[in-house]
Amino acid sequence: GGDNYAVGQLMAQWLLSIVPEGGTLRVLEIQGLPGSTPVVWRHKGMMDSLQGHPEVQIVASACGAWFRENARVVTDSLLTLYPDIDAIVAQNDQMAIGAYEACNKKSPITGRFLGRKSPRIMGVDGIVGKGGGVEALLKGEIDMTATYPSRGDLVIQTAVKILHGEPFEREVVLPTVLIDRDAAFPMQQIA
Repeated sequence: GGDNYAVGQLMAQWLLSIVPEGGTLRVLEIQGLPGSTPVVWRHKGMMDSLQGHPEVQIVASACGAWFRENARVVTDSLLTLYPDIDAIVAQNDQMAIGAYEACNKKSPITGRFLGRKSPRIMGVDGIVGKGGGVEALLKGEIDMTATYPSRGDLVIQTAVKILHGEPFEREVVLPTVLIDRDAAFPMQQIA
């Protein structure tokens, strides 16, 4: 499986890469379901990697419970409290897209854009296809995503080894990578 601690480290790496020279970065974190393994380890990986980097300030963390709509509502509320946010890290792409929707909210009365400052947004999953994180990257809704390939081929190879009584790796940690817009286009083309 994937290494959620490494995902958190990549989140921190991205945040550090977008800090303005000599400045600070005010960040919202949108988490999945409280207490779930990915939430715990992604947050820990990010926070451990940000130790000693006071230029990155996590001003609030909130639960989006892995859903776009939840993240949209939570982000909308947090932006009211913290209007000068520079970046949002969401623990999956659907919540990142929900955060984007909150940042680009229109007035229900006039239908006009509310004019909020658009923060940089990162998600996690890098799913290709309609409605996935790769499409959101290409549309400019999010700026970055992290993913680890599912490697179903390794699962099948391991199953065959088990069936034949051959030695096999009990734990295979999949590599985690960042995907930006440049990498998103070819990924979406082969999907």
